[in-house]
Amino acid sequence: MRIGIDIGGTKTDAVVISDDGSIIERIRLVTGFGADAVVQSAVDAIELLLERTGLRLGDVRSVGIGIPGTVDSTSGHVSHAVNLGFDTLDLGDALEERLSVRVRVENDVKAAALGAYSLIGASRAASPGLSRIPGPATHADTDTSTSTSTGTGTGTGESRHSETDQAPRRWPT
Repeated sequence: MRIGIDIGGTKTDAVVISDDGSIIERIRLVTGFGADAVVQSAVDAIELLLERTGLRLGDVRSVGIGIPGTVDSTSGHVSHAVNLGFDTLDLGDALEERLSVRVRVENDVKAAALGAYSLIGASRAASPGLSRIPGPATHADTDTSTSTSTGTGTGTGESRHSETDQAPRRWPT
């Protein structure tokens, strides 16, 4: 079993995924504000998933987390997550220390693009391909035309991050 968590500025979505890739359980919680509260939101999500499924932490092979901000996916370090109320957080280390489970942290937009790419499959992906992920504060384009690589830099994948008080615009269809 694996657990996937999407930590956002207002909500945390989490799923338990079976070895065949099917979703066993899904929950949604309010995300806390500040570094300690964000870590606790992830822990709370995992504990609730385990409670609802009857699984034990030892049944979980890994935890994958998508989170806004600049993410060093090698170390699990997150910085500049202003909508979550912190400038720097070693999220991967904090969760591995508390849970004793392997944790992988990735920028939320890059994680979404990679997830979409894996669902579509390389044979159906457009070439060149871009994944455009609109959100309340994030607009990003990620090139997925040649591989599922997330690049070598911590900012690869986000072309722009802006917060605005303007009403959202509809994407053209």
